[in-house]
Amino acid sequence: MFHRQECTMRNNMQKRRFIILFTINFFITLAFAANDSLFPLFYNKYYSQGLTFGFAFAFYAASKILFSPLAGSIIDRYGSRIVLFFALVLFTTVSLMFCLVHGAKIILILRALQGIACAMFRPVMYCLLEFSEKQRGKTLGIFDLSFYSAVAAAPFTGSVIVENFGFGYLFLFIILCCCFCIFLVFFIGENKKNEPIYDKKQSQVFKKTEINTMMIYIFCRAWGISAVTVFLPIYLSGLSVSVKGIGLALSLSALLTAVFLPFTGRLADYFHKEILIVCGGLAVSSLLIATVLLNSYVYILAVLLFSGIFSAVSQPACLAFLMEQSESAVHGSILGHFNMFMGLGFACSPVFSSILFKYAGIKSVFIFSGLMGIVSTIVFFLMRTGRISAQSMSAIGNEPADWSAGKVTGT
Repeated sequence: MFHRQECTMRNNMQKRRFIILFTINFFITLAFAANDSLFPLFYNKYYSQGLTFGFAFAFYAASKILFSPLAGSIIDRYGSRIVLFFALVLFTTVSLMFCLVHGAKIILILRALQGIACAMFRPVMYCLLEFSEKQRGKTLGIFDLSFYSAVAAAPFTGSVIVENFGFGYLFLFIILCCCFCIFLVFFIGENKKNEPIYDKKQSQVFKKTEINTMMIYIFCRAWGISAVTVFLPIYLSGLSVSVKGIGLALSLSALLTAVFLPFTGRLADYFHKEILIVCGGLAVSSLLIATVLLNSYVYILAVLLFSGIFSAVSQPACLAFLMEQSESAVHGSILGHFNMFMGLGFACSPVFSSILFKYAGIKSVFIFSGLMGIVSTIVFFLMRTGRISAQSMSAIGNEPADWSAGKVTGT
């Protein structure tokens, strides 16, 4: 009886923590996605449009990429709640300074600080989540709804505020969101220490290699997403698609991903995560190539629809796989590197793809990005099957190794 009451209390605390973290992630993402979507208008209106305009974006991206690994190590060393509190305070300070300062060079510094805060915020949210081992995928899938729904609502929310009240009130809105989230941090509670999922006798060389292979996979996926975001509007405009039609195409994939995340997250708890990663990666990359092989807007929308669904198939499985492959003591470091490789993919893709666009045409951008995704997925598959083969050889006479190391968690 006492044990049952203790389990009920623990479940209630986990649900309360999840709701608080979901709320924090939603409001911070909403606030700063609204800021980022309208920042070019803000900078062009009040500051120069020359070289510093490009630096305003470069400083943000560079600080986010470079600080991500260090942020992960800080989380593992000093604790998640402290890092989250510091990240939110830094977010608030940046927003307040946007309201008070008047100088292009100071804005560059503030953008760099915003990148540092973002580098801490994303991994620490996942480190604070608590879930049973059998519901890791489901929890991650539902939690990501807070991110995608906020990203979808942010441009419209920000535009309404700026159009009716001006940029000053947009920054005030961001400050209020930050202050509200700082208040919620005090109700999160202490984080329990999770036990390592894997036996320490397992091959550390294979685990490290698999994680590195997954990072390359993430880099190529981010490369493809960035290529679509930048060059799909150009391709569709060449097909005489209206601005509204282009906007619908860009939002369709993300919308379908958000809708299917709870289901596919649950699927990752009951099915082999590696298979979901491989199937999702191959499908999305192949559909990326198919996008420019079609000259019909309706068919392109269908391709983007399925691309969003298959993105949802692989995303929760990727995060769950990374967290299973690492011990709880280094989750922050792993997620920090995850953010770094994703940021590198987003940053490198437009630069290299623009060169392809200039010399080989726009179709080459999508084909090359799709081939990168296919190759990285195949490499991950081969490394994973190599790991399983090595485990099977060492398990002769014992119980054969299962395809998924996640079997330990009931998947």
